[in-house]
Amino acid sequence: MSRSAALLASLLVTLGRPAWWLLALAAFLLRGGAVLFVIPIIAIPSPLAISNVAAPLIVPIALGRAGSTVVIAAIVAIALFLWLVIGGWLAAAIELALVRESAAAAIEEGVAGPEAAAVQAAAQKRAVDRDGVRGFGLETAGQILGTRLVVALPLAAALAVGVVRIVEVAYAELLRPTDIAASLPMRVVEGAASEIAIIALAWLGAELVAGVAARWVALEGLGVRTAIRRSVVDVIVRPRSNLLPWMGASLVLSVVLGGSLLAARIAWDQVQTAMAATRPDGVAIAAALLVFVVVWLIGLAGTGFLGAIRTVSGVFEFERTSITTWAVRATAADRQMAEGGTFGASKHHRPGDWSVDDDGGSL
Repeated sequence: MSRSAALLASLLVTLGRPAWWLLALAAFLLRGGAVLFVIPIIAIPSPLAISNVAAPLIVPIALGRAGSTVVIAAIVAIALFLWLVIGGWLAAAIELALVRESAAAAIEEGVAGPEAAAVQAAAQKRAVDRDGVRGFGLETAGQILGTRLVVALPLAAALAVGVVRIVEVAYAELLRPTDIAASLPMRVVEGAASEIAIIALAWLGAELVAGVAARWVALEGLGVRTAIRRSVVDVIVRPRSNLLPWMGASLVLSVVLGGSLLAARIAWDQVQTAMAATRPDGVAIAAALLVFVVVWLIGLAGTGFLGAIRTVSGVFEFERTSITTWAVRATAADRQMAEGGTFGASKHHRPGDWSVDDDGGSL
């Protein structure tokens, strides 16, 4: 099957399985996407409001009287750590289920051959035996989480370096604005454009490599280091199978997500305007709320569908390209185990079987 045919098959299969949309949406929300969907209903604070909130926390530290500030910071750090571990593990378990279901669908659609089915079944059996829980791989999900955390280390380094520069630019713009006509976020983006670009590239690379590595872990049972190494090689060697489809799906997802969030923000502003009227109209408020909810739900549905497409298309392409990989492995095995016989037959085949490397069969 060609690459375009596999992509079309993944699109059609995903359209017929709304449950996959929910899985992809749940993984997206658990990994921090929930924050994006809350932004439309949150008013962006002004610099004065930010200073009023941050000053009580920063001033005691600067004066050497940390006290309660350290306790608050410790609580926040623990909460973030628990979210990273528990939320990340749940997202990894959901991703594992989606990848395995997609692989089974790829075999049903004829994207992968019988060799792929045999290897996938063996890998899943090993994973289930190792996890001890059928259908919900505890250890495998932990490996996927570990893979994502390791791959995210360059992103963490880029954030640690870039945030310092972003804060410096923001502080300078608050004291001496370079362009009063432009908004503060735009001035910060212009002043720290290179750092923001590096962070964005590191994030995109981490997501791509982690997604490919998760397929190696889920479908072949590889360890964290081996899966990351294989995924990096796959992205470099086969960019048309890994990089281009993922970038296309991510671009569409970003456009749809950004548009839906903007529409939700406009709808929420209409709700606030209707509620703040001198003589509030119940019908107008209800209509504005209904529009906001519909727009918000459409954004959720679109995000889940496009997220599922991004994962499923990657799995379908993984299964399609793995046919060649497994054929090469079988050929190498035949050549290693071949011994004297009629037309180069190998000892691990039954008499009369077809030889993978087309040398013939035994009589």
